[in-house]
Amino acid sequence: MVHKVWIALLVLAPGTVTMAAAQTRNQVDKPTSRWSYPVIKDYGPAWPLPQAAAQPQKGRTYKVIFNLSTAAPKPNEVLPGLASAARLLNVFAADGVPPNNLRVVAIFHNSAGYVAMSNKVYRGKFGLDNPNLQIIQELKAAGVQLLLCGQTFHELDFNEKDLLTDVKLATSAAIVLVTYQNDGYALMPF
Repeated sequence: MVHKVWIALLVLAPGTVTMAAAQTRNQVDKPTSRWSYPVIKDYGPAWPLPQAAAQPQKGRTYKVIFNLSTAAPKPNEVLPGLASAARLLNVFAADGVPPNNLRVVAIFHNSAGYVAMSNKVYRGKFGLDNPNLQIIQELKAAGVQLLLCGQTFHELDFNEKDLLTDVKLATSAAIVLVTYQNDGYALMPF
């Protein structure tokens, strides 16, 4: 019986040592994270891929309009379209295209309209602070034009004093979307 145990140990031990060494090697050789936030510091992480087949053209101006019509799944979450706008800015910058080569517009309407209103209005509707305030400030600082549909504004019975200062009122989302797309802006629907 003792001989069988020793034989089993002699057979299994080298495999166990090899597996442990491989796991240790994987932990040591694992690359550090390269997520970056070159423009929007707290949202929309970008992973630089300089060898990717499709690359942005440096020196070119890109025009994008974000159609923000749907609220986040939960009121304590950032609007997915805003996070995507942040990622767009960060990905282009990580690939060498500066924010001044991007023309980005976002139009809030329908259930996403609450995001463009003051914390007081948001808290009154959802019972918690607006989680979008910081990302809106960062996007505005990066040159993103933020608009609220005037039809949504009146449909939801908002008050002008409650509109965030970083957001401007537009006649309607339909007019904004048609106008900007006619001017060559790529549509990003959310």
